[in-house]
Amino acid sequence: MQSLLDFLLPTNSFMPHGYCFLWQPGLLWLLVVSHLLIALAYFSIPLAIAYFLEKRRDIIFKGLFRLFSGFILCCGITHLFAVIMIWQPYYALEGGLLAVTAVVSLWTAVVLWVLIPKALQIPSPAILLKA
Repeated sequence: MQSLLDFLLPTNSFMPHGYCFLWQPGLLWLLVVSHLLIALAYFSIPLAIAYFLEKRRDIIFKGLFRLFSGFILCCGITHLFAVIMIWQPYYALEGGLLAVTAVVSLWTAVVLWVLIPKALQIPSPAILLKA
């Protein structure tokens, strides 16, 4: 019987992505650097949101901001894992990470659509200034 670890991290069943592009250094490093820069940006966005929420404690819909942070963090992890996949064929683990990202993404989208009508009822700064 196959263990969970053998399923998630197989050692001989699949080939890493690098074989698909014949280990061409230019393409390899284009992908690695691009994925790492995207991941870096995605990891910084939740930090910026957390900083914003810390400074502005009066913000409503904080849960939505946290969901966006989780969604963006998951997206960053998938890009980071894409770099690992160039050298290691961890397809089941990648699938699990993508499944988590899919759930968080859909959850965020549903909550956003539910909250839009409530958010549209919030007076704009211009309306508040006139009042």
